[in-house]
Amino acid sequence: MVSSQSDISRSPVILLCFYLNNFDTRRILFVGAHGTSMPAGDPIEANYLDRVFNRSNLDPPLLLGSIKNNLRHTKGAAGVASLIKSAMCMYYRIITANMQFT
Repeated sequence: MVSSQSDISRSPVILLCFYLNNFDTRRILFVGAHGTSMPAGDPIEANYLDRVFNRSNLDPPLLLGSIKNNLRHTKGAAGVASLIKSAMCMYYRIITANMQFT
């Protein structure tokens, strides 16, 4: 989960972790993103996710979600709320729609 725009600098570290563990990022189908629905931050985060996951048209799609567009920013509870939403999406096999997607 990307918790802030400053996390973008961590993409080489995340890629190294995937590489060292021989993990195929195409196995990841859903990402709980920071997703503030703000024109300034969302493109930066989208570029970050593109760099890390680098999907082609032949790969399975990478589905994105964000708790903030459902509950607003919950400050300290945002991480737990995002985890609960992600777990519920997996349990019910449904990815909720993103409102105000930029």
